[in-house]
This record gives sequence, C-alpha cells and structure tokens, in this order.
Amino acid sequence: MENQNGHLSKTKPTLTGIFDLIKKSWQIYAKNIKNFSILISILILPILFSWLFEFFSKKFFLGTDCIYLSWILQIINFLISLAALVFTIWIQLGLLFLIKEREKFLDIKQILKMSWSKIIPFLWIVFLSNFIAGGGFFLFIVPGIFLAVSFSFSNYFLVSENLKGMEALLASKQLIKGYWWKILWRNMVKGFLTLVIFGLVALVIDILIGKTAGDFLMPIVSFYLMPFLLIYDFLIFQELKQIKVNIISEAPKTSTKVKYILIGLVGLTISLIFGSILYKFLKTIPTPPF
Repeated sequence: MENQNGHLSKTKPTLTGIFDLIKKSWQIYAKNIKNFSILISILILPILFSWLFEFFSKKFFLGTDCIYLSWILQIINFLISLAALVFTIWIQLGLLFLIKEREKFLDIKQILKMSWSKIIPFLWIVFLSNFIAGGGFFLFIVPGIFLAVSFSFSNYFLVSENLKGMEALLASKQLIKGYWWKILWRNMVKGFLTLVIFGLVALVIDILIGKTAGDFLMPIVSFYLMPFLLIYDFLIFQELKQIKVNIISEAPKTSTKVKYILIGLVGLTISLIFGSILYKFLKTIPTPPF
C-alpha cells in the first residue's frame, strides 16, 4: 500500500476479530463433535472410576481402626488420581492433534498413538513454563504475567512443530512478540466466556436437578468445553504462524536458555526468603489466651 508521498507503507497484519474467532471455533467444534466426544468419553472413564473409588472407600472404610488398610486405600487413591492426571494430559494432547489434523480425518487410534509419545515433553514444557513464569511473578508480578502470556503457545509448538523444552517456550515468545496485548485480550475474553458458560450451566443444573448433581456434572461440562477452548487458541496460533512464517530459524542459544532459567531461580529464591521471613514473623505473634 502506498502513502501520500508515493512510498510503500508497512502495516502490521491484524488478527481475526474475536467474534469471528468464536464463530469459527464453534464451527470446527460442531463439525468434529463425534471424534471430540469419543476422546472426552475416554477421559471421563478414569475420572469416574476415581470418584467411585473415593465414594465407596469413604462409605465402607471411613473411620477404620486398621492403619494398614488406611494406608493401602490412600496409596490406591493416589495411584488412581495419578492415572487420571496422565489420562487428562493424554486426551488433551489428543484433542490438539485432532484439531491440527482435522482435515486429514485420522482415526482415534492414530490420534491417541501420536499424543501418547508427547506426554513427557508436555510435562517438561509445563514445568519449565510455570517455573520461569512463577519466578517472574515473584520479581514484582508484572514479569510473571508477561512471561505466562508469552509462553502460552508452547504446547502448540510441541504438537505442530515437535519443539520441546526451552525451544518451544522461546518459539512461543517470539511468535507472540508484537501481538502480546492482542493475545492477552483474547485470553481475557476466553476466560470471561468460560465463566459465563459455567455460571449459566451451573445455575440451570442447580435449578433443575440440585447442587449435589451439579457437583458431579460440572467437571463433565468442563471436559466438553475443553475442545472449544483449544480450538480457539489453536486458530490464533495458526494465524500468527501464517503472519510470521519464518519464526523457526535456529535453535536458541545456551546463554538465552540460561537467562530464563535464572529468572526462575531468582524468583524461587525470593519466594523462599519471603516465606521464611513471614513464617518467623507469624511465630512472634502471641497466641490468644482462649
């Protein structure tokens, strides 16, 4: 585009409007609802088993005098919860692969096989992201918010480009550069939309069925909402990738990786020091005489 002086003017490409983004996310969700439902059903099974085990263990063994039985029940409950967590990550990755490969019509077995191999890299990315962003949070809060938003597409790089660890985090940061406020705004809209949907569904369930049933059904509602939210983010990710086609040029330098690890370490150190000071201060407060 030429300006009044006849020179070419460079304008930064804009992202799709939020209403159009929501509309397209819903269209993709509705078109692939069958496969999404299959994956969500797989996810619900271990969660349901965990709930049933907790219910029956409390009903029949609560207050038991046998300490060994109590330990066994706690260990079993921990293992079931751990398995449920792994299943949740597995299915979340499966949903991402399904969204990414939605035009190829892969079957569920292929999707699950592809996502299974990404569980450990996914956990590593989540750990690094939380560690560094958490460190930034303790460095006057604002750096933590900035880094959390900057790293928000790390797992999409894992699924889309097979980038792992710090490479995925820094690729996400580079992708969002120049669009940070727009991504923050879209995340805020997504969060508000989620709260509204949950609030309305919880109100309807509470009125029609009751609060007890609501406590059981609301987690299932969150599972069925998950694909829509992932599609919403993935569409933003894809659009930014089209804008910044050369985002992946070379692996980040060691010095760059060390810099971000130091942010996490410094933040962790500050949090430990602050926690220690607060603990000592609370110990000096006299206990009330009653």
